[in-house]
Amino acid sequence: MELSYDWRRFHSLFYPKRKTGVPTAALRSGPAYLVVNEEIILAAFSESEDLSDWIGRSFQEISEHINHRELVLFDRTKVEEWVHGSLTYPHFYEQVEEMRQKISPQVLSNGKIKDVSMETLIRRHFLLDAIKGWWSKLFPTNYGIFIRLEGKNSQDFFLVVRKGRVESFRTPDLNSLDAERRVQPAALTKYLSEKYLVPVQSCFVPAEEWATWTESSEPWKLVATAIKSGKLKLHPFKWSWVFLVATRTYFGV
Repeated sequence: MELSYDWRRFHSLFYPKRKTGVPTAALRSGPAYLVVNEEIILAAFSESEDLSDWIGRSFQEISEHINHRELVLFDRTKVEEWVHGSLTYPHFYEQVEEMRQKISPQVLSNGKIKDVSMETLIRRHFLLDAIKGWWSKLFPTNYGIFIRLEGKNSQDFFLVVRKGRVESFRTPDLNSLDAERRVQPAALTKYLSEKYLVPVQSCFVPAEEWATWTESSEPWKLVATAIKSGKLKLHPFKWSWVFLVATRTYFGV
């Protein structure tokens, strides 16, 4: 078990289960991900759909009957190579990122097979994408991000980022902070900065807002709107950060 990574909570924050209530027809028209070995399907996955009855059948058989959706194919031998190569990284998230960059499946769509990259198939969460990219223009080399999802069951998350990579992810230890100061952004941010020895950016946002951003195709527009309306509270509040968000939102730079 990784003491610096709470992978289950990491997944719940950045890759939560999609909301239910999506029509069955829509689910069954989405892509299906298949691991194959010499045309035999060894594993099959699709969002919110059980494809276990595909396992053991031939890819040819499935493709002849399923011509309305994309089939994403992974060769078993290559999968084993990608998994083995990712194990050189210490954290599960880094292993996933390594595989995301290296994996190159084939996609069968409209009767044609083409090579693609996982970057084009699976979108990285907007915050993780920013950490690896344009946030480096504004934040120091090492810093922390505190996120409080406010609501009936408030949740706290804390990331430490070093040189553009998420080094640790955990529930922050606030045991030494009294209850009154835990709800004061300035006091809380100062405490975390001193405890973890990095400058900290704190974000306080309603849980339902975060969920909406996570599922949106244009999350930074919603973030900018939330800052303006006060739904997203930042500490410290940096105009340079807000300006960069606005620039990213409206000009894509």
